Amino acid sequence: MSYVISYVGAGGKTGSIYRRAGELLAQGQRVVIATTTHMYVPGSDRGAFVDCAGKKEEEVLAEVKKVLDRDGICTVGVRLSREPEKFAAPGEALLEKVCRLADTALIEADGAAHMAAKVPAEHEPAVAPFTDEVVIVMGLHAVGKTVLEACHRAELVQEVLGCDGAHIVTREDLEVFMGEYEKKIRLQSPNIRIFRKYI
Repeated sequence: MSYVISYVGAGGKTGSIYRRAGELLAQGQRVVIATTTHMYVPGSDRGAFVDCAGKKEEEVLAEVKKVLDRDGICTVGVRLSREPEKFAAPGEALLEKVCRLADTALIEADGAAHMAAKVPAEHEPAVAPFTDEVVIVMGLHAVGKTVLEACHRAELVQEVLGCDGAHIVTREDLEVFMGEYEKKIRLQSPNIRIFRKYI
């Protein structure tokens, strides 16, 4: 049975995922990388990408298994026709089956528009129900910048902190943001393992 880790937050999710993937590969594990939102198609230095668009489920699974057997790592998703440099999630059922082909699956489950910090909107994060562990990421490079400079969904950050857009973000603020994520995740999955990671 595979172990599924979802990454949420801002300021370094994708980099964290690929670093973790490298560590797991070095341990001899087979690793699948996917998303429940949108993610950039990896460069060739980060392993092969299997595009699910227009393919039957069995075709996708066979292709992913072949790549994992060959390389030990595979990124999987549906390439976006309007933004071909990005990919989205396949359906939840296929995503789970793809993840189960690996020893560990790493899923990017939140978007932050390249900003360093954020709090989740009502519909966020998009943590798959078969997730075993969630890593909440926040970028320390937000500290010392204003909310408007550093934060995705700045209006929500202002609401949570009771501040305006000129407020200077502190390390303590990042803890508050992570706490907002934890509350939402615990409501969905009370017993899930949650870790905080600063980048």
